[in-house]
Amino acid sequence: MNILIDFEMIKFWTEIGLCLGTVLLAVFTLLLWLSTKKLANDSDTNAKAQVEEAKRAVQTAQEIHQEQLLLSQRQLLVNLWECITSMDPVKPEDLVQPDVRKAVNALELIALCCEGGMIDESVIKRTFSHIYMRQYEAISRCPAMDYFGGKDGNAVLAENGATQAFYEKLKREHMDRGKLTTFKEKP
Repeated sequence: MNILIDFEMIKFWTEIGLCLGTVLLAVFTLLLWLSTKKLANDSDTNAKAQVEEAKRAVQTAQEIHQEQLLLSQRQLLVNLWECITSMDPVKPEDLVQPDVRKAVNALELIALCCEGGMIDESVIKRTFSHIYMRQYEAISRCPAMDYFGGKDGNAVLAENGATQAFYEKLKREHMDRGKLTTFKEKP
C-alpha cells in the first residue's frame, strides 16, 4: 500500500514539473510570435537581429524544458531508492513468499517508471542494475508457490511484461559491456 501512495506522489510531482516546463516553453513561443509580428513593422536589418533573438529565446526555452524534465525524473530516485533497498533478497532455497511479492512489485515499479519516462533510465541502470538483475534471477529460480496460486518464479515474472523487458535490456547491456568492435574503412 505504501508503494501505491508513494507512486501517486511521484506521479503528481512529475506532472507538476512537466507542466512548469511546458508553461515556460509556451511563454517563450509567445515571445517568439510577438517578436515575429513586430518584425513585420521594422526595417530589414533590425528584423534579422530580432529573428535571431527570437530563435535564441526558443532554444533557451527548449533547454529549460529539457532540464526541468530531467530534474523531475531524477527527483523520483529517492522514493525508488527506498523501495528497492528495503526489499529483502529473494532466496529460492529459503523462500519467504511475501518477500517474493514485494520484490516482484518493486521490479515492476522500476521497469514501468523507466518505460514511461517518469525516471531517468540511465540513473536507474547505473544505480540498481545489479540489484535488479540479481533479484530477477533469484525470483526466476523460485519453485511453485502457494502464495501465487502454485505458479513458479518464471510464471510470476511472465505476468509482469515491463519487468521482463527491462531485465532483458539490462542483460543485453551487461553482455555487450567491453564488446569488441570492428574498424570501418575510411572512404
